[in-house]
Amino acid sequence: MNFVDCEAFLENGTIMSLENGQLLIGFGPRRWVASPENASPAFYFPDFFLKNSSPWFHHEFYQEQTTDAIVEGLTKEQSFCSAKHQWANLDQPHFISGFEQLQELFQAKKLEKAVPFAFEFAPCRMNRETLRKSLLHLLEYARNQPIYVYGFWDQHSGILGATPEVLFKVDSKEKKVLHTHACAGTRSCQNKISLLEDPKELHEHRLVVQGMSESLASFGKLHIGDLKILQLPFLSHLITPIEVELHATYDFEKIVKALHPTPALGGFPKQASWDWLQAYQSSFDRGRFGAPAGYLYGQACTAACFVSIRNMQWDEEKMLIGAGCGIVAESRLADEWEEINLKMQSIKRMLDL
Repeated sequence: MNFVDCEAFLENGTIMSLENGQLLIGFGPRRWVASPENASPAFYFPDFFLKNSSPWFHHEFYQEQTTDAIVEGLTKEQSFCSAKHQWANLDQPHFISGFEQLQELFQAKKLEKAVPFAFEFAPCRMNRETLRKSLLHLLEYARNQPIYVYGFWDQHSGILGATPEVLFKVDSKEKKVLHTHACAGTRSCQNKISLLEDPKELHEHRLVVQGMSESLASFGKLHIGDLKILQLPFLSHLITPIEVELHATYDFEKIVKALHPTPALGGFPKQASWDWLQAYQSSFDRGRFGAPAGYLYGQACTAACFVSIRNMQWDEEKMLIGAGCGIVAESRLADEWEEINLKMQSIKRMLDL
């Protein structure tokens, strides 16, 4: 990236991981549209509840770049002192109330799983130096990790993060095969007890596999892979690969609406947990936390859509980091709140906040 491009990128930019290990970036004026136009690439950033009427956008300029090239460009930018922000979490009472509601719904057999969330906030505006520093730290963190960088921003608001969770991918060479995975069950890397030996985490994970399989069954023949542990620097997760041999040409938004939110971010059964989440959000807006984040790119229309967790969001008044956790009947409140805090800490380390 030359200096002019880097300046424009920091002012109004987008970044997404590509399957080939490179990064797709957009910069310059951003134009929001209801559906992707012929211009490539098209970026997809709806809200969590998919209410935005124009969830796609195109940039005036785009590049496919290596991590090294972007890091070099950002490093050449003039740097200024950037103080550490003070973060506060005021959501614990709401989280506890949600946990107690869910236990009642589990006993009444109305739900089997749901995913409440909480936010920490810093009452300050994002600035150019904080964004540059967080981008640099994130790109270095993501090297050789099984995570996907994503984000977009302008001078007023934005989102930036790296997620271990893929909603789906359709490779340009395998247009008839959809790739996804169930990602649920979390543990600190310092915890010596294996996720594979934890009945609660295994139960939660099985619900996610079941829910995703039901959502994808109408699209084609399913292939469920073996359960594995996804190891990250601070956290580990249970993960089960899923492939679908598609009956027909894929429709990006149709697949999103069928899958999102997976039981890993929504709950099970799907409609009942969706209704509960809308009520839970009534006290504060989750924005794009857990929303789909994707793109269509190239003449072959390579498609990818990530689940936007492990991120920070910001507007003109504040910065937010959010985390959720899967609650089932066997869940213990203290353990779940500890998981929320572990995820918050991992985000701060990843983005150097």
